[in-house]
Amino acid sequence: MVAAPSKMERPAGDRIKTDKRDAQRLSKLLRTDELPAVRVPTPTEEAARDLVPGRDDTRRDLARARNRISKLLRQGRVWRGGSGWTCIHHEWLSKQRFTDAYTQFAFDNGLEEVLALEAMRDRNAHCTLQSEPEPRYICEPRYICSPERGLMNGSFVVWECCSFSAPL
Repeated sequence: MVAAPSKMERPAGDRIKTDKRDAQRLSKLLRTDELPAVRVPTPTEEAARDLVPGRDDTRRDLARARNRISKLLRQGRVWRGGSGWTCIHHEWLSKQRFTDAYTQFAFDNGLEEVLALEAMRDRNAHCTLQSEPEPRYICEPRYICSPERGLMNGSFVVWECCSFSAPL
């Protein structure tokens, strides 16, 4: 049995912590069947949890890289062709030329970074779609998603914020 210490209730005045007292308390909770058991995640679930930090880092890095490109365009260059960061917008960006060599170098590097990060984001999204939770568990949501969370975050809400009850 695997127990979760954070889910065990402690008396308010119980400040002294010794191995003997802990052992007595654990044995009492086990005898009375009050010890909160937890399910150990499968390797697949652990792997899916490993995707979350990388995906969030990529999203933040992409936003920063796009902001750097936008700041370089503040010199009177305005995109008027519809939504930004689409294929047409990328094409327009690739045609931008600056008279200053340093500005052109910074712009080219920034655009390469944006393209690389978008490719990384798409690979991560593809991997996320393939890593659905196993259907043998029932998912019970623990909180409501915030509006900032996008479509791709749905599978991670399942991985991170649901308790998986006993197999069907």
